[in-house]
Amino acid sequence: MNPLPHHRQIFTVRGMTCRSCELLIERRLKRVHGVTEVRVSERRGEVEVLSFGELPPPSLDILQGALSGAHYQLSLPQAVS
Repeated sequence: MNPLPHHRQIFTVRGMTCRSCELLIERRLKRVHGVTEVRVSERRGEVEVLSFGELPPPSLDILQGALSGAHYQLSLPQAVS
């Protein structure tokens, strides 16, 4: 039996200023279908989203929609050259 695929996504987050921001983002993103774990770092300005399953991981648009009205902006991290 093959284990279910594991998906790890990292996004940059703008608008976080404190621990309460981290908690709100974590709580909202955990509600997204398929998301199993969320790790948020205000210090690094990023969020890591983990999901498992046969379906593809949630898109950036779906995750951003979960933060609707909260004034946080998710984006793909910039590539370092």
